[in-house]
Amino acid sequence: MNVDEELKRVKPFMDEKRYTFTALFAHPYVRGTLQTKGIPRNWIVDRDGVFRVDEIGFKKPAERWLEEMSRNIEKVAQPD
Repeated sequence: MNVDEELKRVKPFMDEKRYTFTALFAHPYVRGTLQTKGIPRNWIVDRDGVFRVDEIGFKKPAERWLEEMSRNIEKVAQPD
């Protein structure tokens, strides 16, 4: 889910990073429903809409965070 208010920034960022997953515009949903306070807030949601990862903040080196999130995404993407 993307909560950036400037949607024109999302596609160039996704293209630059070569991300192929879908980024859903979710600003109203996140602000109104989830009422998150942490920035950044990272979620991984499975195909059934179940939150599998919910992480607040960024306390790790970028490389370690990317490796960990990539592993989590792969785990969630695997069929049961």
